[in-house]
Amino acid sequence: MDSRPNIVLIQADQLTSQVLPMYGNNMAIVPNISALANEGITFLNSYCNNPVCGPSRASMISGQLSSAVECYDNAGEFLSSIPTFAHYLRDLDYKTCLSGKMHFVGADQLHGFEERLTTDIYPSDFGWTADWSQQDEPYAPSRMSLRSIVEAGLCKRSLQIDYDEEVCFQAEQKIYDFARDQNKNPFMLMASFTHPHNPFVTTQEFWDLYNHDDISMPKNQWTPVSSRDPWSQRYALTIREDEHNVTDEDLRNSRHAYLGMVSYFDSLIGRIINTLKKCDFYENTYIFIVADHGEMLGERGTWFKFLPFEWSVRVPIIASGPNIVKGKIEKHYTSLVDLLPTFVDIASNGKTFEFSDNIDGKSLLGLMRGDKTEMLNELMLEFTGEGVYAPALIFIRDGIKYIHCRTDPPMMFDLNEDPNETKNLASDHSYSNLVKEMKSEIDKRLAEPDNTKTREEIEKDAELLSSLTTNYKTQFILGTPPNYEPKQEDSIAAISSDKGISELEVMFDEMMKNNGTNLIYAAFTPYDDYKLNFVERAYGLKSSVAGGSDGGAHCGLICDASMPTTNLSHWARDREAGKKVPLEKLVRKQTKDTAETFGLFDRGEIKSGMLADINVIDFKKLNVSHPKMIHDLPLGGKRLVQDATGYVATIKRGQIVSENGRATGSLPGNLIRGKQTCKVKSEISKVSLFDRTVRLILIKLAQMYWKFNKKTVKSTIVSSSS
Repeated sequence: MDSRPNIVLIQADQLTSQVLPMYGNNMAIVPNISALANEGITFLNSYCNNPVCGPSRASMISGQLSSAVECYDNAGEFLSSIPTFAHYLRDLDYKTCLSGKMHFVGADQLHGFEERLTTDIYPSDFGWTADWSQQDEPYAPSRMSLRSIVEAGLCKRSLQIDYDEEVCFQAEQKIYDFARDQNKNPFMLMASFTHPHNPFVTTQEFWDLYNHDDISMPKNQWTPVSSRDPWSQRYALTIREDEHNVTDEDLRNSRHAYLGMVSYFDSLIGRIINTLKKCDFYENTYIFIVADHGEMLGERGTWFKFLPFEWSVRVPIIASGPNIVKGKIEKHYTSLVDLLPTFVDIASNGKTFEFSDNIDGKSLLGLMRGDKTEMLNELMLEFTGEGVYAPALIFIRDGIKYIHCRTDPPMMFDLNEDPNETKNLASDHSYSNLVKEMKSEIDKRLAEPDNTKTREEIEKDAELLSSLTTNYKTQFILGTPPNYEPKQEDSIAAISSDKGISELEVMFDEMMKNNGTNLIYAAFTPYDDYKLNFVERAYGLKSSVAGGSDGGAHCGLICDASMPTTNLSHWARDREAGKKVPLEKLVRKQTKDTAETFGLFDRGEIKSGMLADINVIDFKKLNVSHPKMIHDLPLGGKRLVQDATGYVATIKRGQIVSENGRATGSLPGNLIRGKQTCKVKSEISKVSLFDRTVRLILIKLAQMYWKFNKKTVKSTIVSSSS
């Protein structure tokens, strides 16, 4: 049995360390967190790396700053190619499981976890994209307002309570599952809750833990918007501060309800700890309590997060477990990126482990065990969400915080002398040298890395780029309808020679036609002898399917969506450069073969019992139009679109969704996950054990025969469980 310790990570959403007793403030009643802190270690100067949910979580789980993983706001996709602590722990034979909220945007909702026990509480989409171009009023896609402040107070039940009850229940049940497991591999369980995120409402049970009149008011009192720093002024617009008049009683209610929510979160921690104890896991389990970011809670006259100030960026990092110095208060600066190397350090059991990416965090295990550990007493935080016009960096060293955003005046605070950040030292002449020093550190982080390439390598790269962009023999004027297999005499080079003018003049003249909407087609793919012979060969392979996409990554350069139409119109009907592809072959490749490639066995054929997904096509009129550029992506981003003609009707699940190029409004489709089957297909595909055995024997005999004759054979075995 593997004796390595288990790891349990419990995460709150929007929990500032400033209300917790182990951080010097007795505002919140949290007996379970306090017990863990007494049994383990409290990192006093602990921070999130980006004070907004999505980037903070992406940074934490990857051990890298959010800019390194290109997750800039709550609409930023966290790429599945980025390794996380779940990937590393699985590589170390840990079982990994996630219950709760993570704000993963994109198709990958696991990111290395073997299981996810709940859905996310909010949609994982690209709708929360901040628009920095809105100079008058920074666009806030979340549309947060102070409504949750003026309506704060008691509730019987809330969506967030419903969600967190499910998260906790699933986490408890999973611990029981781990206890039943005979394999006894160590596990890593993450329980990620949505409390104490606004709206600020709590039940009577947790409200009554506090005396309303004793609720403390903000230390840094409200100030008029006009007297605030530029960042805070914009943020006031972002959260629509002017829409609601917040009274002192509203403020007290919101802080009262928030503390009740914190206590509720603490009760969920207690349930998980009790379950660990019941299953005899507690003594051999590292437990970490963290939050994705803080909460301003009325300090400086504002609320929520999105700000560089302490109540927004300070978060708890509290840990307990085997061999931890009990009751230790650690003053070294730490942040959420330190969790990944810490987990790997625990799991690797002292063995050297090599990360596949450059990790920004440092392991905290040495500090937890009381070892002498060399760590820099500094941190770099980032912010790229709504409310700023350019990326902001927050650098902290030895209690001095420097806030940089190129569109704003700098801010600098001495947290040792001024923990409430009341005095901006950046404009104080007596601190000018220190301001320069801190700005220099920021500049180092913003600087591009040194180029290590030789002059010869740089010149070679330049030649390659030049050859791609100036090879006018394989660049063509894209006509209407577009011809993606043009002849040599249609090239820019040939036209230039015929007209006796330069290639650039030809391109300029052509691109200025039709009000500047003409396009140049550059054949970057192999275009030998002015034929797409490699495509022709690909269609001849039984294993090929007629589809593909880069996921929209280059939608300003190419238009993948037109490919199915081009396949039919060009390759089956109009091609002159070589052989045509039989229409029935292309139809099969674009329907049945493509569907089955992705595990969709309930569609792709016109057959009784399968989905009625059908395109009715006028083959003679089928064509794609000339591409046109539109700018409808966030921040005015561009993409190429192409209309198509010849589609009489598109039918989904037997309902007409488009007729003669116009949408009918019918939306019968739905989101699907994983393999899809249907009764008629599964019945046909069932193969008896005897037949499967006979087939396998015959295949093995055939392989032996071909191997003996020094030939190769590719075999596919199809079976179904019954």
